[in-house]
Formats: sequence, C-alpha cells, structure tokens
Amino acid sequence: EVCKIFEVESRDKNPGLTEAINHYLHPEDIQRTTAKFQNLFTSDEPVGAEFRIITPTGKTKYLQVVSTLEKNIEGKPVKLISVIQDCTIHKQEMKTLEKTIKIKRTAMTLANIALWEIDLSAIPYIPKWDHNMFTIFERDISLGSPENREFLNTYVHPADKDYVRAMIKNYIPGTTTDDFYYRSITPSGKLKYLRALVTSENDLEGKPNKVLGFIQDITDLREGEVELKSSEEKFQ
Repeated sequence: EVCKIFEVESRDKNPGLTEAINHYLHPEDIQRTTAKFQNLFTSDEPVGAEFRIITPTGKTKYLQVVSTLEKNIEGKPVKLISVIQDCTIHKQEMKTLEKTIKIKRTAMTLANIALWEIDLSAIPYIPKWDHNMFTIFERDISLGSPENREFLNTYVHPADKDYVRAMIKNYIPGTTTDDFYYRSITPSGKLKYLRALVTSENDLEGKPNKVLGFIQDITDLREGEVELKSSEEKFQ
C-alpha cells in the first residue's frame, strides 16, 4: 500500500528515509515536517504530521503519518513503525466544501440574507446566529445569540410579536414554512422590514436534527415600493 501511495513500482525499489524526503516530500513542507519528527527518538509518545508529496508522475498527494519508536529492554531504539494514510480525496472534498460555503455566504450577504439554526439534540434549544444576523439586528456579537424570548422582546415590532411567537411555537420540524413577513426595531430605533422562512435538516435516518431559519432584510425594497406608490399618487 505504501508503494501504491508513493507510486513506487516494486518493494525492491523502496526509497530510504533521506531519499524519500528529498525526492517525494513537497519542498514547501520539508522544514515543517522534519521539525515535527526531530524529537521522535527522545519521546515516548507517537509523533504525527500531515504533509504533501509529489509522486514521480507529478501528482500532489496529502498524507497523514503517525510514527512510533519501539525500544528494547534497555530503552534503546530498535524499530521505527509508521502508519501512513492517503487523505488526498478528503482534502479535495474539504476544499470544495469550503469554497461552496464561501460562495453561499457571499451570496447571502449580497442579498441581505441571514441564517439562524437550532440543534435539536441540544437542550435547551438556543438559536445560533450567523454573522449576518448580528448585522441585520444591530446586535453586538460579543453578546452571543439571544434566546427566543429575548429576541421577541428586544427586536420584534410590538404589533408583530404575537404573530412571530405563534410562527415559532407552531413550527413542526421536518416541514418548511411559506415566506412570512414582520417588522423589527433595532437598538438604534431603526424600523426594518423582514422576510423569513423556517425549514429543517434531517439526520442519516431521515429524522429532523436541525431547524434552520432564513431572514432577509427587505427594508430598501419596501421603502422603494412606498416611495413608488407615493410618486404614482402624486402623478395621478
């Protein structure tokens, strides 16, 4: 398996440690990786590292290695055992996931969309806000995410509290609501118009394990509609 990872044709051509470092280890990872294993011969604990290699075909691979030193009765090193795992596919998947998440976050920010979520396995149920939620509601991020009661009392317009409270109370995990609308009053006294939707995610068994809420700030759109209506009335 190690031969396959390094793309060495046969065990007879196995490279020595120095040769492996010089011919396979990615140049940018040599110093960091060798420093990791400097204390291996004086340590009684396994030493691990993650690094890249460049195979004879020019392919870059990500490897995870854990090395353990075996000693004899006298405490002298007699054998070095290393476990190597090719984690290239995992790394590529993580990079793709991170890129996708970054694109989604950018799109949500541009559209004034924020996200809150509740882990149904954690009791009590406390919503977790993303960065856009703190921006929309002008909440200091150091205060953390508010519980539902604090959210209703602090941020929801008094005339809309019963409506929003009923939407939260009557939501059934596993379903998706229609878009609903309400107003918010921020700490600075600014009135905002919001569009919201609540849905959920399922676990591997198909049972809801997370509730997700999306909120979009449509204040500019609402004010634009009001201004347009006013202009039309004046024109008439």
